[in-house]
Formats: sequence, structure tokens, C-alpha cells
Amino acid sequence: MCYSVVETSDNSKTIYDERFKTNFHSINGAFQESKHIFIESAMGYYIDKQMKDNIKILEFGFGTGLNMLLTLDYAIRHNISIEYHSIEKFILNKEIIEKLSYCETLNLNQFEGFYFNIFNDFTNVNKYDESFIFKGYLTDFIEFSTNEKYDLIYFDAFGPTEHPEVWQKPFLNIIPKLMTENGILTTFSVKGSFRRDLKSLGLDVEKIPGPLGKREITRAIKKSG
Repeated sequence: MCYSVVETSDNSKTIYDERFKTNFHSINGAFQESKHIFIESAMGYYIDKQMKDNIKILEFGFGTGLNMLLTLDYAIRHNISIEYHSIEKFILNKEIIEKLSYCETLNLNQFEGFYFNIFNDFTNVNKYDESFIFKGYLTDFIEFSTNEKYDLIYFDAFGPTEHPEVWQKPFLNIIPKLMTENGILTTFSVKGSFRRDLKSLGLDVEKIPGPLGKREITRAIKKSG
């Protein structure tokens, strides 16, 4: 794989992927984008609404591991237990991960060993402590199958242009089956056909304000009852 490290506007770095000719994160800021879309608009929103301290998360697209790292930090600071599952077909190597310097830049050096170990041993169960458990699935999204249900889905695949099959039916038919009652999916894309497909599957879908440089993002909620 051909990757290069790119600086973004909030003093964080992302990766440019030559396969798809795109960055993993917004050049307006990798940290602020991930925090806004997945930590604030998914996890924080869900906890405020449901008042739960034990949450199960599924991520489509582990990538640089930034979403996981920010989730771990949030969970430790708020005393929340997390079971975090992530799907990724191509695991980044140690050399390029080191160049991102996420733990150092975010002042999260206490998580560095755990963070790097996930890249070394992605498919085994990794525990930061008993309250944060990580499990990786080394597979294509289309091939992923499970009977598990999740409170949150971080839908962080490459965009509809680069990876169109996961932004439409029949793939999207799996999404409601993966979600608990009142479960939430968030993603950066507001593509109309994607939102209409989620609505047709019984989810409440809304466009909400996006991070810096992006006007809106999508949040979808599985109705109760």
C-alpha cells in the first residue's frame, strides 16, 4: 500500500491513500473531525439520552485508530465501560503509525502501549483494563457477519465515491440488525441516497451540524418499540 502522512489544520496528522486518492481525515483537522462526529455526536449524545455506563461499539474502518483512541480517553475520564469492535481489511504498519504521533500530540501517552499493540495483534482481544475491551475483525465490510448488537456504530468507511457499495443497499440492510434499540449511527456523509436507504430501513435519520469545514453530518437512530 502507498501511504503518506499529511498535516491538518488542528496540529494533527492524517494519511493520504494513493489507492483512493483521498485522505483518511479532513485536512481541516483530524482530531476535531473525529471528536465531533463520533465522540460528541454519537457517544456523548447517546450517554446523555440513555444514561448508560456500559456501551458496545462497532466501527466500520479502524484506519489510524484515532476514533478508538479518543473513545478510550472519553471512557476512562467518564468512568464508562466499553466493548469496542472494529472492522478493517488493511492494517497500517508501525512505521507510519509512529509518524502520526497521536498519543504524544493528544497528551495520551498512558495509552501508547495499548494503542500500538492493537496494530500488532488486531484480531485478538486487547484489554486496556477490564472496562475497555477491543476486538478487531480483519475482513472486508461486505464479508463481515455477526449476531452481536451495538449501541453505537461509527460508520467511518471511505466515502461514497471511493467505496460506493457500502453506502447503498443491499449492504445497508445489515445496519438495523446490528443496532440495539435506541442505538445510534453517525457518519461524515450526508449523501441523499444513503440517508433515504437508512430511512427506508426504519431508522430516524437527521442531518446535524458538522465539524469545521463540513456543514452537516448524518446521525441515524433505531426507533424503540
